[in-house]
Amino acid sequence: MHTHYTLDRFIRHRIGLLALSLTILATVGCTLTPIQPTVSISDFNNEWKAEYLADERLPFSSENIVSNWWSLFDDVQLNDLVIRAEQNNLDLRLAANRIAQMRAQLGVVDAKQGPQVSAFASVDREDISDNSKFAALGAKPDGNSYWLGGVDISWELDLWGRLDYLFEGARQGVNASVFDAAAVQVLVRANVVSTFLNLRGAQQQLALLAREVGVSEETLTMTQSQFNNGVVGKAAVATSRAKLAHLKSRVEPAKARVHHFMNQLAWLTGEPPQALDALLSSKGQLPQVPKSIPLNLDSELALQRPDIMSASAHLKQATATVGVANADFYPSISLNGRTGFEAFNSDQLSEWDSAFFVVGPSVYLPVFNGGKLQKRLKLSEEKQTAAALKYRKTVLQAWHEIDNALADLQSIYAQHLSLQEAYDEISLALKHTEYGYEQGSMSKLDVLLASEKVTQEAQRLSESQTGVNVALVTLYKTLGGGWQHREPEEGGAL
Repeated sequence: MHTHYTLDRFIRHRIGLLALSLTILATVGCTLTPIQPTVSISDFNNEWKAEYLADERLPFSSENIVSNWWSLFDDVQLNDLVIRAEQNNLDLRLAANRIAQMRAQLGVVDAKQGPQVSAFASVDREDISDNSKFAALGAKPDGNSYWLGGVDISWELDLWGRLDYLFEGARQGVNASVFDAAAVQVLVRANVVSTFLNLRGAQQQLALLAREVGVSEETLTMTQSQFNNGVVGKAAVATSRAKLAHLKSRVEPAKARVHHFMNQLAWLTGEPPQALDALLSSKGQLPQVPKSIPLNLDSELALQRPDIMSASAHLKQATATVGVANADFYPSISLNGRTGFEAFNSDQLSEWDSAFFVVGPSVYLPVFNGGKLQKRLKLSEEKQTAAALKYRKTVLQAWHEIDNALADLQSIYAQHLSLQEAYDEISLALKHTEYGYEQGSMSKLDVLLASEKVTQEAQRLSESQTGVNVALVTLYKTLGGGWQHREPEEGGAL
């Protein structure tokens, strides 16, 4: 008896404490706000910029990067290919679909914040046994129908911010998907431009190779003539033939390289193989380095690189998840109600005497779950830490990529200037050789050999020109060129 009394007092005491706790928590209505780790871009040294921007050989200007930076190459066909890629590229379409999915998910989460209303209706036909206990108690054994209809209403009171954190996490998921799509757009545009530049470079290389083959064939003809006249021996003829064969061996790989770049552009624009061959087979001019290269590095890098914005959104999403995990420790309180009509006769459903209602709160409080909530909170906090590290890594990687891109551009542009000087000098040497041939002091073979050297130097210069252009594309890609940050819209990012 004493044991039963003690247990009864213990249970009533615990229930009293629980009720008091719920009253205090409901009155205070506190909202948990986990601390969000932040990483400042100023943590990273950016004094290195002056070293490259001070190079007067590069035509940099302090203007902001234009959104359509590829137009600096002044090529109508290139502009058209970028537009095609933006409309048909499958990676961009997948990214857009991902945004649509995340926005739909946001709508699902948002719907949970309001009252949930559902309708119900049923009709049951019942006929009890004449020998059942209910019949023995006086129930009519005749069959009857039971009609029921009404609505259920449920509304979770978000006292601890759990639903708000769920909504914020979903919203940041939308933001991250939008920024990820912007990063894909930057990459696709850069790939289209660099592939087009490589194509024009490969086509020019193929044309120069054909010219070199022609010069070599003419040289072989003259060498053969000299051999027939006893001027040179068989070794000279064999050397000329070997040289010609070596040049011809490079033709098919050069054609395959052109074909590869055409197909790559077709892939980027969402077209099947060879779909753009007719359009791209015309040998256009290799674009030159723009006379002015807009490059303003004074603005905050985080607003230039969508991948950094995506990492920031993922960090905020992880922080919201920590908030949800914290709120799960507190009771879930909902207001529930049911109202409707019930009757044994369908004709009576419209009468007020058939109406009923049930209303009242419900409380769910986790008491024992084997430490699941603590472990879930720990997992959320570790994911938040990982997201913060990912953000810092993304920012640091961005600075490294920009630094490397500037160094590569400076190096290859310096090389290009030297090759341009070499080409100018070898072209001057050809003119002197041709003049000597006209004066009779040099032979036709000397002219062919000098012409061959000019062609070889033109190939190196063309390759260098392509390299400079592609290096510039890489620089703009690392800066997030072609994407402009805008403030988030309600319920989404861009």
